[in-house]
Amino acid sequence: EHLNDTLATIALLDSAINTFSKPYLKEAAPYLLTRAQTLHRYGQYRKAVFDYNEYEKLIATGLTDQFYYIRFQSELKGHLFQQALNDISKAIEISPKNTLYYAEKASLEIRVNMLDEAIRSAKHCISIEPQNSDGYLFKGLALCLKGNKTEGIILLEKAKELGDNQAQVLISKYRG
Repeated sequence: EHLNDTLATIALLDSAINTFSKPYLKEAAPYLLTRAQTLHRYGQYRKAVFDYNEYEKLIATGLTDQFYYIRFQSELKGHLFQQALNDISKAIEISPKNTLYYAEKASLEIRVNMLDEAIRSAKHCISIEPQNSDGYLFKGLALCLKGNKTEGIILLEKAKELGDNQAQVLISKYRG
């Protein structure tokens, strides 16, 4: 039942988009955006990224940090890590006080072993919002991964103190 609804939804969006010819005109933009969001929701991340890219070409100016963050999420789940880093950086450029973006960037940088960059991103997060546990968590984790467990664990303890649930697991792992 659910799969049929998914396929039907995507088929309808495909039909709507197919009424436009390439290169697409701006009128196709809302359909591309909707299909991208739908594809993401149903786990077709790379196809979603393709539609987000087409949407970006049509809109060109005035795209929000939210747009880049949403595309970042599809790129991340589709394992398109360089594009994801580019988009989270673009979101930060547009909205430099949003700690969520710095935390997401630090998390991805750790995942791709860019530990010094992750430490920098986490520091930004902490400097903007010192009561947010994310900055401490990611900086602590990156330091532990670099071999500086003493300082890393201190930061993980701070993240735990600020209510982060993952911190204890990491503390146990690196103290071990």
